[in-house]
Amino acid sequence: MKTIPYNDNYSKEVFSLHVRGLKCVNSYIGSKEARDKLDSDMKDIDEHYLKGSGIFLLMIDDNNSLIAMGGIKNEGNGKGTLKRLRVEPEIQGRGLGSQMLGELLDWARHHNFKSINTDFVSPSSLADFYSKNGFSHKESIHRQLAETEWDEDVYTINL
Repeated sequence: MKTIPYNDNYSKEVFSLHVRGLKCVNSYIGSKEARDKLDSDMKDIDEHYLKGSGIFLLMIDDNNSLIAMGGIKNEGNGKGTLKRLRVEPEIQGRGLGSQMLGELLDWARHHNFKSINTDFVSPSSLADFYSKNGFSHKESIHRQLAETEWDEDVYTINL
């Protein structure tokens, strides 16, 4: 298993893992109109992450199959947003999410980020994961996009 920078050859696998990961934690919002807007970054990783001085990493197994991924968007002024941290559902619980998160946070520290936020649909088991990895609850937000409404929790970590 190894971690590599995002590669367009994995674009279909990245989007598929993204959707399976959302469904695994009951965070998938099914409205097509909402999905199109919410997933716009997944359709152009280079534009949304890499060109903005961010990062998107892929973890692949010995067969070069995608098993985990995640990215950080640079929001400026030493702040970043952790996005799309996903682990293949059938192999969750083996520490791969924490490993990927650690690599992303190490990258952020090396690039002088001061804090990283992340958000997710609530309620979610992700709150425990992020708390165990040093994040603290910052706020809860109610969102609406077209006819779809949901609540999100925002967690943050200072680096």
